[in-house]
Amino acid sequence: MVPRALRWLWVLCCCSSGGSSSSGGGAGSSATFTLTGPWSREREAAAFRVLSASLRFCFLRSFSWVWESLNRHRYLNSAFSNENSTASYGLNQFSYLFPEEFKAIYLRSKSSRYPRYPADVHFSISSVSLPVRFDWRDKHVVTQVRNQQKCGGCWAFSVVGAVESACAIKGKPLEDLSVQQVIDCSYSNHGCNGGSTLNALNWLNKTQVKLVKDSEYPFKAQTELCQYFSASHSGFSIKGYSAYDFRQ
Repeated sequence: MVPRALRWLWVLCCCSSGGSSSSGGGAGSSATFTLTGPWSREREAAAFRVLSASLRFCFLRSFSWVWESLNRHRYLNSAFSNENSTASYGLNQFSYLFPEEFKAIYLRSKSSRYPRYPADVHFSISSVSLPVRFDWRDKHVVTQVRNQQKCGGCWAFSVVGAVESACAIKGKPLEDLSVQQVIDCSYSNHGCNGGSTLNALNWLNKTQVKLVKDSEYPFKAQTELCQYFSASHSGFSIKGYSAYDFRQ
């Protein structure tokens, strides 16, 4: 029988490692070993040393990452302090995550099977005077930032945000539209397990689905069954879209 103190140390080690295993000592790595035969003080001491070392490694790795984050925050807060920046950098609910963990949880956008950009369309930018500063938020056509929690639906938030602003720029009321509707109903995507903004736009354009208000179809942070609304139900739809690669 494994002593109680050793069992608690094993639990702590597993919690510190992120609850999953991977090779190469990356994020979420944990030490696993199997003990067979009769329990003895020597075996208890050996197991304790292994678990202690694993826990120490997990703690030091997490501590070093938080310390690196703090240094980065100090640099960002000091480097842009004289540029009229309103951004303030500090610890938040994401600070304990390693980059690969953050990407695995939140950045699950998948490539689209549709052509990404029109190959034969080119636009020339005329030489017009541009304002030094332009912010669509000053025009009241951008909704507040929303928290996707642990749902990998960044693609849906992007599409809904674009539709909200496009409708507002056209003179319609600025509304918080339903991200959950896109997550549940966009059949060419994978809900909270990832998706493509172009697939979602193509779905909206092809089906002419009306996005309802967020209050009518609230965000649940998980993929659920699609809720359908009658054709007469009020909402916002799109009539065509274009995607351009501004990196060229």
